[in-house]
Amino acid sequence: MYSHPGKELKEHLLNVKILGMKIYKEKNTIWSKDIKIEKALEIILYTHDFGKATSYFQEYINNPKSKKWIYPKNKKLKAHSKLSAYWTYYLINKKLKDKKIAIISYLIVLRHHGNITDFNPKNFSNEKVLKEQLQEFDFSYFNLLKEKESFFEELEKINDWDFEDELYNTVDSFIIEDFLLLSYLFSILISADKGEVIYYNKNKEFQELVDIKFKEKEINKNSVDNYKNKKFGKPKIEMDKIREEIYKEVEKNILKENLEKNKIFSVNVPTGTGKTLTSFNLALKLRNQLGNKYKIIYTLPFTSIIEQNYKIINEVLENPNSEMLLKHHYLAKKEYKKSEESFTYDISEYLIENWDSEVIITTFVQLLESILSNKNRKMKKIHNITNSIIILDEVQSISHKYWELIKQIFIKIAKCYNTYIILVTATLPLLFSEEKNEIMELAKSKEKYFNQFNRINLNLEYIKEKMNLDQFTKIILKDIIGNKANSYLFIMNTIKSSLRIYNELKEEVKENYEIIYLSTNVIPKERLARIEKIKRSKQVIIVSTQLIEAGVDIDIERVYRDMASFDSINQSCGRCNRNNKGKKKGEVIVVDLIDENNKNKEFAKYIYGDILLENTKKILFEKEKIEERDFFKLSNEYYKNINKVKSDDFSNDILKNIENLNYKEAFEGDKGFKLIEDNFKTVDLFISCDENGEKLWKEYENIKNIEKFDRKEAFDKIKSEFLSYVISVPEKYYLGAEEGFNLVDKNTVENYYNLETGFKRNEEQEDYFF
Repeated sequence: MYSHPGKELKEHLLNVKILGMKIYKEKNTIWSKDIKIEKALEIILYTHDFGKATSYFQEYINNPKSKKWIYPKNKKLKAHSKLSAYWTYYLINKKLKDKKIAIISYLIVLRHHGNITDFNPKNFSNEKVLKEQLQEFDFSYFNLLKEKESFFEELEKINDWDFEDELYNTVDSFIIEDFLLLSYLFSILISADKGEVIYYNKNKEFQELVDIKFKEKEINKNSVDNYKNKKFGKPKIEMDKIREEIYKEVEKNILKENLEKNKIFSVNVPTGTGKTLTSFNLALKLRNQLGNKYKIIYTLPFTSIIEQNYKIINEVLENPNSEMLLKHHYLAKKEYKKSEESFTYDISEYLIENWDSEVIITTFVQLLESILSNKNRKMKKIHNITNSIIILDEVQSISHKYWELIKQIFIKIAKCYNTYIILVTATLPLLFSEEKNEIMELAKSKEKYFNQFNRINLNLEYIKEKMNLDQFTKIILKDIIGNKANSYLFIMNTIKSSLRIYNELKEEVKENYEIIYLSTNVIPKERLARIEKIKRSKQVIIVSTQLIEAGVDIDIERVYRDMASFDSINQSCGRCNRNNKGKKKGEVIVVDLIDENNKNKEFAKYIYGDILLENTKKILFEKEKIEERDFFKLSNEYYKNINKVKSDDFSNDILKNIENLNYKEAFEGDKGFKLIEDNFKTVDLFISCDENGEKLWKEYENIKNIEKFDRKEAFDKIKSEFLSYVISVPEKYYLGAEEGFNLVDKNTVENYYNLETGFKRNEEQEDYFF
């Protein structure tokens, strides 16, 4: 009796049970001492493939290419998940007498090869195909002959109306904790199941998998201290002394915290104060108190800024292997290294997507769309989110419509998963209330730190009156000629407005400036090269969209920012006089630009919602100038105002759907949780603008022609470099596009792409922020 080609079914089930139970027992969650949950998981792990003990499945596993499996009825007969799920439900209900746990377990096994779907009592219906499968089920293989009669009786009850009512009543009693339990147990099953199969298929010993998942690795709690001393020495200038004070205070306060009571913390300090090292040191000190079983998960809002944080942490940990440090995002190569040993693609992908490492650097999307998900592939890692220390760096980038959802889920995972959460930002949104002790601030002298940082003035003299792009151009040209600052940055809200300003400056500025354009209109490869060029330039003018706000480490003397939400303006300020090098304060000038080609619509309204803009104007319009030291109070005022007027309906609807196990409503469609909105239809263009681009496209074409199962691995080898030539543009800008990547080759590239400004757009085309 086989589970997979050449693999004895009982051996597979026993290995999955051993691995899954070891995961469960290694973890310390709210359910760790619950005997019922432990017993239920044992049954789930051992029965998840019971349905394979039919003659139909065994015939299929021995001859999977037979044409008989094309026919719909035969496909159903060879299927195993539903029959396995019935056995799981029956045994748990009989042994534990707990309908809720039985339903959760049924769903887990039913969907262990796919995404979790909505719970519907009608899915329990006793189908004709199930009876046919049971006629060919080998009860004796699992010593279940004595259960046969009882099992058939239970199946008969399933069609009864009373049974359906009973199921509905049980589901009505579900709460968020039940959703988290289901996700946790589902993660353990699919991780153990997939891992056992992958290692078997690659002729690896099962014990190797056990060793890599459970061998504890120690990290020196003083790693950041040692790194700082070696790289920077003792603080010399005033700014470095303040950074050191913040670093020490945060460390001191976490050592004093009651970690049984408090699990959600914040580090709310100004931009440019060394948040990466401060928060990672905090996580190491916290891990030292909690024990080596706790992983550190460092998350950031954008893929584009992961590399610089990963580079720093990699240096801190002295270039460790993958067991110690992982980088996980959609561009990261699936390559897992243990000492001198490199793993095959399948094993690497499995270990990376499971987050089998001590420190993981990843994105908000990877974290939140795993916790708040019904997707099998994303949920594999949930068991490794339990007993972890999660850092959310730049948390203000999360939309206010999700604040209540994130708050409730974080409170529950802190309690249920025994997870610690650290929010790091210069502008802390009111996800949690300090007054109600929902969150504990570790930079307790934060107001003092904000007062000490006074590197810039926010100039608001132009904000009260809207201006068009011609008027704006005159103002900035006058500034460049009059002030002759070494560096300027113009942050625009849309691609077309940024192109217009760039072209005007290129034509009019005769002084000795390097003029650089940055936006998603330009291929990523070129964007990165330009950012490095900016860092080297002595006299530079940059025209960009808001992408430059996302952690790009540059230091500019004068910044102009088109109207935006207050947190975005604050991020823009973080690019100005960042290192406080000159005697003169930096200046950030906010303007409110309108699009004359679209009924004088504010460019800001292409991006930001009315609630954010109205509340930003409310705190800015009464002032002519704001010093950086006042940002802290203004930020608090801004977020309090947002909190008063925001609607929690979106969050509450998702929470209600989660409680009711309405996975489709909660995580799919227009009303489902989606951290990055994709309201626009886009086309992916591969811009073959140089010889390397041509070479990559040829490789891609060759990959499309190889065996399906080898394609993914082959593409992964070139993926990062390949995507550095890809831009996404509105569908209407590139008619006749095909699904997937569309080639703009060397013969047509001049028609579509300008090497300086990127994708070519016509004046009459609608404006976008991408």
